[in-house]
Amino acid sequence: MDPHAGQGPPAYMFGLGTLALLLDPEQLARFRAMEDPAAITAAVQELLRFVNVSHLGRQRVATVDVTIGGQLIRAGEGILAQPDSANRDETVFEDPDRLDLQREVHRHFAFGHGIHLCTGRALSLIEFEVVFKTLFQRIPTLRLAVPPEEIRFKKDENLLGVHELPVTW
Repeated sequence: MDPHAGQGPPAYMFGLGTLALLLDPEQLARFRAMEDPAAITAAVQELLRFVNVSHLGRQRVATVDVTIGGQLIRAGEGILAQPDSANRDETVFEDPDRLDLQREVHRHFAFGHGIHLCTGRALSLIEFEVVFKTLFQRIPTLRLAVPPEEIRFKKDENLLGVHELPVTW
C-alpha cells in the first residue's frame, strides 16, 4: 500500500495546480471569473490533465495480443504505461502542452484507469474544486513571491511536487 495515498498526491496537486495557474495569468483570470460549478469542475479536470503529479510508469502485462500505435504486443509481454505522456497525447488533445481551462475533452489518466482507477477520485475532485476556487476567490491578488526558477521541485519519489510555494498578496 502506498504510504502517501490520500495525502501526498492531493497536496502535490494543490501546489502544482496553484503554480500552473499563477504562471498563466490568462487562465487564472478565466478561473477566477468562473461561477458555474460545472465550469469549475471542467477547469479542475483540465488542471489534472495538465499537471500530473504521478510520474511513475505503470507496469502491465498484456493478456492477449494487442496492437498499440502500430506496435504488436504479444500476450505475456510487459509494457510500461506512462500516464503523464498519455495526458499530453496530441492525437487526443489539441495543443496538449497548453493549459486551457475551457478545453472540452476531459479524459485524462491523473487517477489511473479501469480497475486501477483511484478509489479516492471522487473525494479528491471535490477537494480540488473547493480548494482552488476558495483560494483564488478569497485571495484575488495571490501571486508568486519568488521568480519561478527559484521554486524547488520535489523529485525524490514517484510523485512530483514542490517543496514549498512562496506566495504573497
